[in-house]
Amino acid sequence: MSDSIAAESPSPTRATNAYLSGALAPTQVELAKSDLPVVGKLPDDLNGMWVRNGPNPMFPPGSHYHWFDGDGMLHGVRIEDGKASYLNRFVRTASWKKQQESGRNHSPSYVNARPLEHLQTLAQAARKGGADFFNKANTSLVWHHGKLFALWEAGSPYEIRPGDLETVGPNNFFAAQQHAVTAHPKIDPVTGELLFFGNSLRGNRIRYGILDRTGRLVHQATIPTGRTVMMHDFAITRRFSIFFDFPMLVRPLMPLVGGAMLRYRNDRGARIGILPRYGSGDEVRWLDVEPGFLFHVLNAWENGDTLTLYGCRFPGAPSVLDRKSRSRDELQLDSTMYRWVVDVNSGRVVEGAVDDRPAEFPRVDDALVGSPCQFGYAASFLSSDAPALVKYDLNANTSQRHEFSASQLVGEGIFVPRPNQVSEDDGYLVSMVHDEADDRSEFVILDCRRFDNDPVIARIQMPQRVPAGFHGVWLDGGGAT
Repeated sequence: MSDSIAAESPSPTRATNAYLSGALAPTQVELAKSDLPVVGKLPDDLNGMWVRNGPNPMFPPGSHYHWFDGDGMLHGVRIEDGKASYLNRFVRTASWKKQQESGRNHSPSYVNARPLEHLQTLAQAARKGGADFFNKANTSLVWHHGKLFALWEAGSPYEIRPGDLETVGPNNFFAAQQHAVTAHPKIDPVTGELLFFGNSLRGNRIRYGILDRTGRLVHQATIPTGRTVMMHDFAITRRFSIFFDFPMLVRPLMPLVGGAMLRYRNDRGARIGILPRYGSGDEVRWLDVEPGFLFHVLNAWENGDTLTLYGCRFPGAPSVLDRKSRSRDELQLDSTMYRWVVDVNSGRVVEGAVDDRPAEFPRVDDALVGSPCQFGYAASFLSSDAPALVKYDLNANTSQRHEFSASQLVGEGIFVPRPNQVSEDDGYLVSMVHDEADDRSEFVILDCRRFDNDPVIARIQMPQRVPAGFHGVWLDGGGAT
């Protein structure tokens, strides 16, 4: 891999905005570097590429910048034949290209509370073909039918070339569904299907669809909800798709009169919607649960007529969704691992927290999505607890934590099974960690079988600071197969 550095643009101001400082501060450098220093020894059986997405403004944003607003930037770490390399690239969206032409940040802010600016944003989106004109492709990634896609909450997927992370362009394999695509589609490891949904700001509904393993759209449904909520993730089992209608209400016109676009209403109640995988929208069955909020699902599965679901639940509105500018100390992710057990026949739901320790960005072995699993993983960050990667034993209802120093910010942990996996936890947990004390980043590899006994096998030193981001994938062989 050759080394290359793009010209660096002026850095956004880092004054008091928590999203522009420390581990969350953006970088404007695109870099490719091979033969990275390694502390420890890279596992001989670990060969592939970790790719992670996240927001990173190319040009200085306005005063109301929020973490969700940044341009998508992909960071990749390739491990091959005992050596490691790194590269990062902006996702070349239409929005990114427009900014390159103008030399400035023209994007609207998620927290913009100025009525005139909000009206101008809505008008511009209408003229340019809808919200996809502002698509940042900055949230997550999915690998399906031999292609890698960068995803956003309210736009179309962008295809990415896995070898060098260059942008191929917006991909139309979702086009037939005619709506935005969630950042968290699910791949059924048994059927190879990709299941997805999209929020609609018109008509209080969810649009839901299924692609087969070749990328062909084979099912669509419109699910009435009666209200518009922020729904970021969902769950699947062998027979069902499960939706979380929690009371974070979306009110797109409220900024025109100085109000907030999102408002949490605990008194409006919360529901779980259960839909047969190939069901029509009117077949959804809504079951009441305790109010709260959920960004991310761990997993779900069936055992006869019982559904078991795990996710990271907030007791109320997350501070990260507040439109007010927050200091770093005020950004507290107080979600915890939570379980819902549903009797499909009676509709009875039994629910409760697995423990009271902060946890977010939950993951399982991708081969077990929609199936029973014993182990799950999560990260603890932006909380009062010590930064940590967490391993849950869901059978024993216990957890183990590998803690990092207080100055470090831990990213999502992705489980990578060993090639000849002999147990569910026979594999590695890989994550990017940034130390704000010396402004350095490293890629860590943990042995999941000895999580409570010095599990770090190797630490790959990054050639530049890697800003905190969101979600990623592991591509065996780097996505070449």
